[in-house]
Formats: sequence, C-alpha cells, structure tokens
Amino acid sequence: VFAVILRTALLPVHGWLIQVMEAPTPVSALLHAGVVNLGGFVLIRFAPLLETAILARWLLIAFGLGTAMFAGLVMLTRISIKVRLAWSTVAQMGFMLLECGLGLYTLAALHLIGHSLYKAHAFLAASSAVQISKLQRMRTTAVPSAFSLIAAPLAALLVLILVQILTTAAVWPWWWSGVLALAWAPLLWIPALRGADGNAGWSHTLAGLSIVAALTGATVVAHTLPLGLRDSPNQPAGLFALLGMATLYLCLITLQMRPYALTGLRRWSYAGLYIDELVTRLALALWPTRWTVTPSPQRKTP
Repeated sequence: VFAVILRTALLPVHGWLIQVMEAPTPVSALLHAGVVNLGGFVLIRFAPLLETAILARWLLIAFGLGTAMFAGLVMLTRISIKVRLAWSTVAQMGFMLLECGLGLYTLAALHLIGHSLYKAHAFLAASSAVQISKLQRMRTTAVPSAFSLIAAPLAALLVLILVQILTTAAVWPWWWSGVLALAWAPLLWIPALRGADGNAGWSHTLAGLSIVAALTGATVVAHTLPLGLRDSPNQPAGLFALLGMATLYLCLITLQMRPYALTGLRRWSYAGLYIDELVTRLALALWPTRWTVTPSPQRKTP
C-alpha cells in the first residue's frame, strides 16, 4: 500500500508529480494518463491479498479520501492549466485508491480506464483553455442558485436509483450511490437567472439529468465486462467515505454562496497546505544531497 501511495502521488508524497510540469505537454499526457495509473492496476491485481489485510484497506481509505478532498480544493485555486490538471490527477488517484480500499475493484478498474482517456485528452487539448477562458470573460458569470445547490445531490441520487431500477441491476452498494450523487451534483447546478433567461434553467436541468443518467447507465453496462474481478464492499468504510464526500460538497457550497468566507482556506489551498515543503525538508534531512555538480578534473592533453 505504501509503495502504491508513493507511485500514485498521493498526499503527502505528491510533490514529484506537481514539480515536473515543465515537461512538454505530450510527455505530461503520457505521465498522467499512463504512468501514475500503475498503482491502481497493482492494487486491482493484488485484490485477493488486499482482502486479508484490513489495516491496509483502511490505510487506502484514509489516504485516498484525504487526498481526494484536499487535492480537489487545491485544484480550484490554481490558474495554470497544466498545474490544475496535475492536481486533478492527484485527486483522481486518491478517489481511485479509495475505491480499492472500499472493495469496489470493478469501479476502480473502470475509473482507471476512464481517467486515462480523459486525462490524455485534457493535456493534449490544454492549449484550447486560453480560448475558452477568453470566451468566458465575455459572458456574464452567474452564481448557482441556492436551491439548485441543495437539490442537486437529491436529484442526482434519484436518477441513480431510477436507472438501477430500470436496468434491474444493483452493481454497487447504496452508500456508493450517495457518493456518486455528490460527485455528479455540480452537473445539475442552475445559474440564478431571472426574466427571459430563466427559461434556460429548464434546458440546463434536463441536460444535466441526461448526463447523470447516461453516466449511470454506462457504469452499469461496463460492470458486465468480463474483467474477472470480485467486489467486496466494506459497509463501515463506505459510510465513512460518504461522510467525507458530504464534507467536501459542503465546502463547495460555501465557496459558491459565500466565497469570501473561506479566504484563509483558499490561501492555504493555493500553497498546497505547505505539505510538499515540509516533506521535502524532511527528505533532505534524512537523505542529504548536493544541489551542485562537482566539476570533473580536466585531462591534460600531451
């Protein structure tokens, strides 16, 4: 588990993944879409061994959930598109290892494949972020309505339940439906528009509900793939993960409704909670190294 935590750049050993963003964008795409996913692949392959070590599973849950929460908040404060995507990878890896710790190995395998495709496309299309940001500046930014912030998780949960009932497939525990509802709730946020623009809220809601239904249906269908995996859900750990995701969603609601209420947290988040600096100092204290190259003696030519 500790080897996987280091490989997948979970907190607090995430610094090596953030500090290599100077590499060319195709190299970053290969690193984030392939190399870091190896940790999740190892855990999935070692699932029978992981089932016999309860302490190892709880370590994955603690590190995975903590990384998903804190890295997700740090990602919201970053401006550089590549650094933002790097923190997104850290959060996604934490979420995937959380799935392994909870015993949802099929979901972890599907998450691994989906994250590889998404992150490769995101890095290779990073240059278009400049054009998208310019277009967004030309539009009026609308804050989501308070009603949609509260009702979005309930609506997403309702769609999740209906899709599973219609497909007669209960492929994951009930508490994981709550986690997915909180994760997909921002798709149902409706801008607080008035007048004629208020009609656009209905189309936005229908589009969000369609996306949630499509994601749920795709996940249910993907569970029929012959991956040869056997899930072993952990009920107490699942409730703990649901509580952590609810806490993260409350932070997102606070950022939307009262953005200045978390100014101190925003500063700490932008600095990555200073975790990388502390870990780097500890590493240099344990394993001192030279930052300068010792010049080799020059040979005298005859």
